[in-house]
Order: sequence, then C-alpha cells, then structure tokens
Amino acid sequence: MIEEEFHRIADSAPVPIWVTGLDRKRKFTNRAYVEFMGVSYAEAVDYDWRALIHPDDVEQLLKQSIEGEASLQPFSLEARFLRHDGKYRWLRSVSQPRFDDKGKHVGFIGVAHDITESKEAEQAVRESEWHFRTIFEQANDYIFTSDINQRLTSCNPAVCAALGYTPEEALGKSFADFIDPDQFDQTTMMLQQKLTQGGTTRHTVRVNTRDGRKLIWEINSRLMLDGSGNPTGLHAIARDVTEMKRAEAHQRLLIDELNHRVKNTLAIVQSIARQSFRPGGDPEETRLAFEGRLQALSEAHDLLTRKQWESTPMQLVIEDAMRPHIQPGQVSIEGPAVDVVPKTAISLSLALHELATNAVKYGALSVPDGRVSIRWDRIVEDGIEQFILLWTEEGGPAVTVPRHRGFGTRMIERGLAAELNGTAEIELAESLDPEEEKSLRDALAELDQLAFDSCDIGPKKISLCYDPTRTSKKELLQLIRQAGGKLEHIESESSPLL
Repeated sequence: MIEEEFHRIADSAPVPIWVTGLDRKRKFTNRAYVEFMGVSYAEAVDYDWRALIHPDDVEQLLKQSIEGEASLQPFSLEARFLRHDGKYRWLRSVSQPRFDDKGKHVGFIGVAHDITESKEAEQAVRESEWHFRTIFEQANDYIFTSDINQRLTSCNPAVCAALGYTPEEALGKSFADFIDPDQFDQTTMMLQQKLTQGGTTRHTVRVNTRDGRKLIWEINSRLMLDGSGNPTGLHAIARDVTEMKRAEAHQRLLIDELNHRVKNTLAIVQSIARQSFRPGGDPEETRLAFEGRLQALSEAHDLLTRKQWESTPMQLVIEDAMRPHIQPGQVSIEGPAVDVVPKTAISLSLALHELATNAVKYGALSVPDGRVSIRWDRIVEDGIEQFILLWTEEGGPAVTVPRHRGFGTRMIERGLAAELNGTAEIELAESLDPEEEKSLRDALAELDQLAFDSCDIGPKKISLCYDPTRTSKKELLQLIRQAGGKLEHIESESSPLL
C-alpha cells in the first residue's frame, strides 16, 4: 500500500525518479523517466541507462557513480544523457542509499534534474570570460580597475609594460604613485564628477614611468557598482596618445612657423617691390630687376626647402646664389665651414644676387678678364667670435662712384647689416682712366734708376718694390714728387711702397 502510494506520487513528479536494487537494475521508474527515454515502462525498467551517457562523459561518470555507491552516502552526478528526440541534455542526479527495516542496504533511489540551460549559461559565461581575459591580456590599450580610493586593483600586461612595473609591484599602488600631484587632483575631480553625475569621463593625464619617461594617456572610465548599486571602484580603459599630442604640438608649431615665414616673405616682396618700382626708372629695366630679385628669393627658398629649413652651409648659399652668373675661371669661392640660419640665408642670397647682377652689368663679370673673389672667415676679436665676408672685383671696367645709392646698396648696407647684427660696407675705388695710367707709367720710366723689383698699378695707386742700397729714401721721395706722385706709406725697406 505504501509502495503504491509512492509510485503514484512519483508519477506526478515533473522530474525523472528511479529505484534500483543492489544489482543496479531499475526496480521502478516514474512517468517522467519513461517520457525522457521515449519507450514503454517495461522497456525503461529493463534498459541499461549507461548506454544513454554521452561518450565524453562515460568514464568520469561511472567512476564517480561507483565511488558514490560505495560510500553509502548521498551523492550527485552531472553528465549528458541522450533524450528520445536524439538531443543530449545535461542532468544532475542525486542518489540516496535505501535500507530495509533492519537497516540492511538494499539499493538506491534517485532523482534527476535537467540543468541544460544552466550548463549552457555557464559555458557562455566561461567563453565570455575567456574572450574578455584574452582581450584584457593581449590588448594594446591599457585596461585597469581601482577601488574607490584610486588604488590599482587589476591591470592588463600592457599597463605594466608601459609603466615598467611587475603586476605584483603595481597592484595596490595609488594613482598618485604614477602621476604628478596636479594630475592626481584632476583624476580625483573626474571621480567626484562620476559620483555626483554618473556616466563616464574622458580626459588626458600625464603619466610617469619607472624609468622617468613622460607619457600622455587618454583615459575613459566609469564607476563599478555592487549589487545594491553602490560604487565600489573604477573601471578604466586608456590609450597612449603621447606621439599624437607631440604631432599636434609639432603641427601647431609648423603652422605658426608657416604663418611667420609667409609674413616674412610678403614683407620681403613688399620691400623689393617698393624699392624696385621707384619713380623715374625705366619700366622694362625695373620689371626685369624685380623679376630677378623674386627669382633670387625663390632660389633661396628652394635651397632652404632642400635643407628642411634648417641651418644651411654658407658654401651652398653662395654657390646657389652665384650659379646663374658663374663663368669658368671668373669666380672663386672660399671659406671655412659655417652654417647660417634660414632667415640669414635668404638675406645673403638676395645680397649676393644684387652684387652678382651689378657685376654682370657693370663690373668684373661684364668683361672676359674680370674676376670676382668671395671669401669669408671666422675671427676672434676681443674674445668675441665674428664673421667676415668679402666680395672683391678685379679686372673690370673703370669704376665711377655713382651719384645715387640704388636698391642693392641700400639693401646690403642696411638690411643685411641689420640681419647679421653687424656692419656692411661697399667700397668703390675709382680706376685710372687710360690717359692717367699712361702718364703714370711714363713717370715711372723716368725712375728706372731705382731698379724696382716689381711694379703694380692699382686704382689710383702704385705699389713699388725697390733696392734701398742704390737710392736713399730722401732721393726716392724727391723723384716721386717730380713725377707728380705722393708717398702715402713705407712699410719697411725692401717692402712694398704704397
């Protein structure tokens, strides 16, 4: 009667229930058990339940089952079993040993619960955790958490690699250990904003690494909450924007520099135009001069562009400026290695253009035998290092000092001097005309008794080398006065007389 009542109650239960003897064979199965297998009651009782176990679970389940039965204590098992529709379902079975009235062990009673959904959820969580852990550990971005006091509670390897600490060294440290006080004030202000307003915050922070490097991190963080909605800490994702910020700063510098250069270039063009187009000049000559000056400015810019607007060797500045005017053997360029800044290079290029243009039109480069010498040097005077550049023309047409000072002269003596923070002088020595030179040579012929070792006729001057054993200084002075000359200086005996 009691057994029948048990069967009736068991059949009404929504979960499989069974009773076994010591031989492990089923003595009873309830309706839910039979429905799970999809067979008759008689077939269910006789069926070897072990045949329904998933192949991957057989070994482990049977081992645990034997151990559980031997303990004569309640035990539970989890495994996948094949349902009548061909699908495997996760079942958790709980078995209880049975004893008769005399306390003798006579078998087991068991009940099973379908935990498939729970298992699938657990698997989904594990996969999610695996994916998160993979991202956490392999991400290039910096991922970290902290408590509400801004002490590091976890971080991915990228954080440790960037800061130069091991996880053991980093965890537990305050944000203040990695950033300057003003930056910690900023992170605290961001925390207070989240506590009062919720949401997330994004800001950039200067971070100090263990080896002293300065990094800039952009940090996006939100609060972590417990089950009651109370804040427990921070979850943050950061990325290194150091190079980006440097690039932005460099870009701003370039824009500022570009604006500065454009303004300077326009000012130079404006000055060239104002000086070139003076009233009374020949329009065609003025136009050509203006175009030449603009071309010189352009070539100077080309040179600086090739040098990326860094300091440029003096040799290159001069060679580029003189290239259109150089004829083989007419121009010599010589000087030590000296670098000039871009602004000075432009001024020098314009000055050299003016000198070269004048030399081609009126000076030494206008005749085949003319020569131009460009020399520069660095000297120390009174403990101050100075730079000297000399442009010398020889063998050109007769020179006449002009009545008016042109653009080139003004630009060199004023503009270039100001740019170099120094002085610029143009010395035009008038040459002897042919008749003056012939008269002077005739006079020298009358002084042949002096037995000059050499004679050099320059602009309004004659340099003589003579033998003092044959003529005294007094006799020499008298002869020079008779020839219509004037003695300016005697350096030493057997030395040039100027």
